[in-house]
Amino acid sequence: MKKISIIIILLSFVSCAQDGNKYNLSEIHSPEDLSMMIDKMKEDKVEMDTVYYKEIKGQGMHYDGIPVSKMSFFNENGLTIITDSINYSAKNLLEAIEAKKGFGKYEENEYSLENIFYWDDENENLKLEINFVDGKHLAKMGEKDYAKLEIIYPKHYTIPLANIHRKLSNFDLKPEYELQISRQNCTYEVFLDGISLTSVVDETYKDSQEIDLNTFLLSSGEHKISIKANSYANSSEASYLKVYVIKKEDDKEVLVEKKFTFNNTKEHNFEMTIDCKTPFNLKGWKSGKDLRKDSLLKNKVIALYEKVGKSILNKEEQTISDLFYISNFETRQSIYNLSYKNSLAYWESWLETFKNTYKYNVAQNFTIEYSEDGRLIYATPIKKLDMLVVTGKNYSRSFDFYLYQPQNSNELKIIRE
Repeated sequence: MKKISIIIILLSFVSCAQDGNKYNLSEIHSPEDLSMMIDKMKEDKVEMDTVYYKEIKGQGMHYDGIPVSKMSFFNENGLTIITDSINYSAKNLLEAIEAKKGFGKYEENEYSLENIFYWDDENENLKLEINFVDGKHLAKMGEKDYAKLEIIYPKHYTIPLANIHRKLSNFDLKPEYELQISRQNCTYEVFLDGISLTSVVDETYKDSQEIDLNTFLLSSGEHKISIKANSYANSSEASYLKVYVIKKEDDKEVLVEKKFTFNNTKEHNFEMTIDCKTPFNLKGWKSGKDLRKDSLLKNKVIALYEKVGKSILNKEEQTISDLFYISNFETRQSIYNLSYKNSLAYWESWLETFKNTYKYNVAQNFTIEYSEDGRLIYATPIKKLDMLVVTGKNYSRSFDFYLYQPQNSNELKIIRE
């Protein structure tokens, strides 16, 4: 920014006034708009420096009438605008953006005179850096302050899996529930409504962990937490578990607080009930089939993981979207994740997997863990770490899923990752 500031201070901006306000950069809202603007400038013989990246100085550029001394861009997915350093240009630019997008997120740079404002949505991301010449307080914004505005146009994909955020509901209240557990001299496993949430913890004398419960809460009401615990063999020390269930609000309301003490190797079972108020009501595996007596279940598990592996290898985007849509939708709804960035990052992780994978392997030897009602299952390989591993050159990604089978289907479905 210091190098830019030297350039701007030295610039005596006159070209915008001389050439007229021909190019309103505030009208650019997409890569297509930017491309059209650049084409128009080329037709008008506007001078461009294209040695390292495209850079245009002055020549009639403005942002809603606010003089722009320079615009630069590496590609058509974004651009950078630098204002004139006179005539309250920085202040006027801030006011113009706020008039369109409201107040942005504000961040003060304690190590320099720069103050940063952010506006972020799925159409354009704005980052406005203002250099306050006469002091850092906003009330002291002056005539010679100048600004750099970076605009990025996020990519858009038509595939449903990349647009889940548009289907999610936003709620006024967003309660999150968390189980906090610590132990001494024992191993344990935690279940929520009969669904295993943890593997046996590493055998250390002291351990603790936090487990988010929302992902497996399908609706409001009473939910049962069960814990199976065993003391270490041949130990004379007492064993204990401390359990808290927290409603994660500002005051972090404690719903349950328990301590269990025991001192033999016999398995101990502890239960508690929590009342959860959730604004969502998810289908999940409620209507799934009881799979405990399904003689073909192992073949179905293998078939599902094979389908995922082949779809990745063959870059079948729609199949992957169909396979993972409901799981991703329900998971994000349960944790109130409405961010378009999450949708974008999740889908682009699949594109990266398509690009880098040249083989996959599905575990054939595994055990199956059933939920208490038999509707939800989880397969664990016996000699491998994960059920599905896809690989490429310097690339590897692993997969394990919670599965269920709808009443109207003969195939397993992915319902949680």
